[in-house]
Amino acid sequence: MNNIGDEGMVGLFEPLRSNRTLVRLNLDYNGITPDGAKFIASALENNGTVLRELILSRNDLSNKGAETLAIALQTNTSLNSLDLTYNSIEVEGMNALGMMLKTNTTLTSLNLDKNQVNDQALDLFSANLKMNNTLKELNLGNNNINIDGLKKFVEALQANNSLSVLDLTNNFIDDLGAKLIAKFLETNTSITSLNLSKNKIEEQGAEDIWEGMKKNTTLRVLSLAANLFGNGGVQSLSKVLAQNCVLLELDLSENMITMEGASYILQGLRENKVLVSVNLMENKLSDEEWEEFRDESKGRTIMPKPKKPECHFSVCLITLFAVSYTHLTLPTSDLV
Repeated sequence: MNNIGDEGMVGLFEPLRSNRTLVRLNLDYNGITPDGAKFIASALENNGTVLRELILSRNDLSNKGAETLAIALQTNTSLNSLDLTYNSIEVEGMNALGMMLKTNTTLTSLNLDKNQVNDQALDLFSANLKMNNTLKELNLGNNNINIDGLKKFVEALQANNSLSVLDLTNNFIDDLGAKLIAKFLETNTSITSLNLSKNKIEEQGAEDIWEGMKKNTTLRVLSLAANLFGNGGVQSLSKVLAQNCVLLELDLSENMITMEGASYILQGLRENKVLVSVNLMENKLSDEEWEEFRDESKGRTIMPKPKKPECHFSVCLITLFAVSYTHLTLPTSDLV
């Protein structure tokens, strides 16, 4: 963590108000609170700036900071990407961000991963999402979303025609939630990437997803990794894969699938002409069964059970303070 804090925002954002070259600013993990957010908002309200991407992950913005930024973004016409990961944003902050989406016409990517988004917060956000037609990527992973919040969210998605990438990793989506999403997939024509990994989806929920996929014509990337459906959850997948002509990547890792379940997948792969990648890592296949599966899946990328590495190492690029004509990075000090 750096020590830039709110005080550092004063000196940084006064010149940013008249910025004509900086397009990406990374302020990850800098101890910025709602007071510091006011200076950021002041710069964003000035449409003379050309800033396109703003990373504010792992700060202390909370609801007040999110509200301040949301008000500024209602009129901002430059920012395309905003990362608010891990900022303790709850109901009030999500409501403000949703209202911002009603009028903002340039933001295409919003990352709200690892906040405190519950069903009430998602309801308020969803009410405004349905009126937005510019947001393309939304990350709501690692929050507290249940079936109640998912109902209105899916309704909003049905009205929204712009969102193409949706991440709902590690929430509390069970079979009832999976059924809602499956119905949505039947008619949706905008989502191309959907991540439902690390949820509570069991056999029936997975089967409902495959049923929804039968009519879907746009989904290219789907992750159901680390759920709870096992072999029973892939039993009807063979028929879906046999007729699907759009899905390119499928992640079924960590689902207790044995060779019995893998055989259902193989049946579909023999007929499928477009799927290029299947991830079955961390399932229950022996080395011999892995070899058999790979041999039967010629021409496709099959993610196998990983081998133990001979050594462990990490490589990181250390930049203490990097400034260019287009990028400014104020990195953290917790480098490996």
